[in-house]
Amino acid sequence: MPAGALHFSINASTPLKEWPLAHWSELTKRLLAAEPSCRIVATASAHPREQTRLGALIDAVRDERLKALPAGMPIAELAGVLQRCRLHVGADSGVLHLALALGVSTLAIFREYSGTAEWLPRGPTHRHVLAACPCAALADPPCAAVGEARCLAQIAPERVLGLIRESNFARTAAQPTPPI
Repeated sequence: MPAGALHFSINASTPLKEWPLAHWSELTKRLLAAEPSCRIVATASAHPREQTRLGALIDAVRDERLKALPAGMPIAELAGVLQRCRLHVGADSGVLHLALALGVSTLAIFREYSGTAEWLPRGPTHRHVLAACPCAALADPPCAAVGEARCLAQIAPERVLGLIRESNFARTAAQPTPPI
């Protein structure tokens, strides 16, 4: 696990909280193309759906600088991985909150839902992208049928990449991460 890597957590408790896999792939390819020294580690639980998404990301990117870590790592090991990373980028998930608790800089991708404001990362080293979600309050949101949140799909990879660059997260591992 290289020190100063970026950590990607592409999964959440429900597909309705996940940024589309194609967006993750595009973001990853752009980061790796722009910064030859960039290293990205991605994790997922042992759940088959999450492992399938992680495998699809690895297959789509096909670059040795993107590494998938073992499925279902114990929380203590995941915490160790996160502490070596300069940035966690991920969905609204438990891994995001673990990164926050460890003091790791975060960039979170959220959709609006009741209570979102209480869960958003706060502080000078945390950023988020928030998608307006007109169907979040519906008992049967239309996106549930297709397994992908249309609102999150509206967040372009360029926007997330811009936030990473703007925040100086894309610095090399040898350089200290400045406050965001």
